[in-house]
Amino acid sequence: MSDPIASADAVVVSAEPDLSPPAVRRRDAVLVTGPWLAGVTSVVAALQARMPEHTFVEADELRQADAPTAVVVVVSAVAPLTESDGALIDRASRHTDLVVGAVAKIDAHRNWRDVLAADRAALADRAPRYTDMAWVGVAAAPDLGDPRLDALVDVLRDRLADPDLERR
Repeated sequence: MSDPIASADAVVVSAEPDLSPPAVRRRDAVLVTGPWLAGVTSVVAALQARMPEHTFVEADELRQADAPTAVVVVVSAVAPLTESDGALIDRASRHTDLVVGAVAKIDAHRNWRDVLAADRAALADRAPRYTDMAWVGVAAAPDLGDPRLDALVDVLRDRLADPDLERR
């Protein structure tokens, strides 16, 4: 089987031989990011424990030229996304096709489903690329009870197994 990325690169080189390679390099890692105090660090730790076959990193672990395989955006169930949250998501996912939203702290906030619906609508209004983005509720480090990450793990396993992901 031929390498689809090498094939695409060969087409580009034949059309434009003097074109420089892209400044962005794909990194086999899932970036977990979000606003301050949203629960990013807890989600990273929980995902590393549940999915050790993948690498999960926070923003400060990527170089500017690195493009992660996927981005998990962690936002708090306390309140819907703000404009600055949307800008952060745009920056984090600018070179990545796979973006998953995780509303955290669902153990402590009963209205988390309303916040998730508002976040989904806000991002879909922000850019068409977010319209079909998966959203789930999580409790990575709950005060009471067990962590709730099954839905996020299921979405990530499914989407990361897509054979077209690397090409996209």
